[in-house]
Amino acid sequence: MKKYYVIHPFLFSLYPILSLYSINSQEVHISQIIRSIIIVILFTCLLWLILTYILKNIQTAGLIVSLFLFLFFLFKHIYHYLSYLGYNITGYRYFLVTLIFICISFLIIKIKDKLKITYLINIISITLVLTVLLNIFNNFIRMHFYNQGLKECVLVDTINTIDLQQNVSQPNIYYITVDSYLREDILNKALGYDNSEFINYLNQKGFYIASKSSSNYMHTESSLVSSLNMNYIDLSTIKDNSTAKRASLKLIKNNKVREFLKKYGYKFVNISSMEYTTDIPNADIYINCNSINTFELSLLNMTFLSEMLSSRFKINLMKTSYLKAFESLKETVKLKHPIFVFAHLAGVHSPYLFCKNGEDMIWYKINDKTIKDFKNKLPSKKIELIEGLKDNEYSEEDLNRILNKLNFKENEIKIIKNYTTKITLPTEVLFIIGEKAIENFKNKVSDTKLNILINLIKYENMFTSIDELNEKLKSYGFTENEINKIKKYTSLIYNINYNSYEIKTGYQEQLVFLNNKLKETIDYIMSNSQKPSIIIVQGDHGSSISTTLDMKEIFSILNVYYLPGNSKTGKLYKEITPVNTFRIIFNTYFNTDLPLLKDINYYSTFSNPYEFIDVTDKVKN
Repeated sequence: MKKYYVIHPFLFSLYPILSLYSINSQEVHISQIIRSIIIVILFTCLLWLILTYILKNIQTAGLIVSLFLFLFFLFKHIYHYLSYLGYNITGYRYFLVTLIFICISFLIIKIKDKLKITYLINIISITLVLTVLLNIFNNFIRMHFYNQGLKECVLVDTINTIDLQQNVSQPNIYYITVDSYLREDILNKALGYDNSEFINYLNQKGFYIASKSSSNYMHTESSLVSSLNMNYIDLSTIKDNSTAKRASLKLIKNNKVREFLKKYGYKFVNISSMEYTTDIPNADIYINCNSINTFELSLLNMTFLSEMLSSRFKINLMKTSYLKAFESLKETVKLKHPIFVFAHLAGVHSPYLFCKNGEDMIWYKINDKTIKDFKNKLPSKKIELIEGLKDNEYSEEDLNRILNKLNFKENEIKIIKNYTTKITLPTEVLFIIGEKAIENFKNKVSDTKLNILINLIKYENMFTSIDELNEKLKSYGFTENEINKIKKYTSLIYNINYNSYEIKTGYQEQLVFLNNKLKETIDYIMSNSQKPSIIIVQGDHGSSISTTLDMKEIFSILNVYYLPGNSKTGKLYKEITPVNTFRIIFNTYFNTDLPLLKDINYYSTFSNPYEFIDVTDKVKN
């Protein structure tokens, strides 16, 4: 009798990891998947050994382990697909998947000829893993070829000709970018918030405030490519977004500022964030601020566990990373000089995690159930007042203020808050059409309909319900049969969605908290550094708090510089954009003669982030 090795459980355990890495190989350093592989392989091995001991059959144990892995990693996809088909299994989804596992496991135990099944499953698992490995290999080959022509994407000719200068001071350099931090005048206009207390603090510390500064680009990636390579980017030679994204990420991780400073003996220090874009594991010194890295979190979100883990768990991960970044910045003063420290802070970008004093950002929502719960605990007149607040969301501070104004007593406010629905991450369900729909419809519908579908996916690809998607497709003349085919390529995602009140309140609360953490960090670096350090605190782009397409708001940024030494700030100017940041730093401290570039602002859409439109006149005027 032939015997087949049971290898499929281990290959099935590897497949989801390799598949996710294949999709994100341009963003994820291979070192970030190692821990996942080790944990999953060890878990698979342990489960297989336990089941082999219990069942006394190596093939049976292997098949049940593979079944478990299949359900574990595909549960979320199956659940969402059933939801999309209209089957609501929310209340009993865990019971259902457990029942499926038990029933199929029972059938596996009863099957007599397990060798043939083992052979077949081995072949399937080998095919899957080989396919994804070939895809990864293909990605590496493609990356190799476009890396050779990467210099064409950034106009860096002048940077390449910099000569090393003698007798430079080599101060430590801190480049701290803060997501979506608006400059003072625009904050006042958009929020009615006076940020002068923080600006005055910076002035007293000797910072230069670029009071009319704006970003060169409106997206983090493009903005950092430009500032860290000291030039504008041109990705017009790259035809598709995914390849352009790979190019921009490569330029962030192996940037010209890092390359130049390395010649002077600088160590490049990266404070990690929970973003692929600014996570640089190949830094000389990589400081990990995350309990789990971004790849591991994405992998976790694919699994059975993602439905069981509360939003509180995910929020705590983000909060830990946020706070640890500030502590890590302080720790860098102990490192051997000279160092170039790059940290991208989550800043005031959503999700909003902190109130101004560091408490959790929680939204209170009063609904019919809330009112029913405390109907017998409050006077009827006060119930009527509360009904006027129904279906709106409030921060704790605003809810307290409103209830106090309505003459509620302290104990009554406490009762209301105890029974009010508490929301930490406001979310909505969105339906997205996959790009494979385009491939499927080629040569099957008219060119007009195909172009409509391409533009729909490119510019309007977010639908809050299947009905909305149906109506949109019908309005463009798609038949019922065509709509059903398109829906096969539609996936469901959960999107964090704040209303305008939550955006303005959350931004302001987190801004106050952020300012306090920045002050604490700056004080520590200045007090504990062996010699004065250059400190740059810069927004990567503006924001859209007003929810209108205001170019001033989208591009305006906080941009401040601490340049130690008498008269070192003389070359700075109030309209400076990030593209000129390190040109001025190098000219001032390293005796280079880099010409300053014209300050230009480039707009692009989220669907086409690398198609740039010059909007400088709208930003400046």
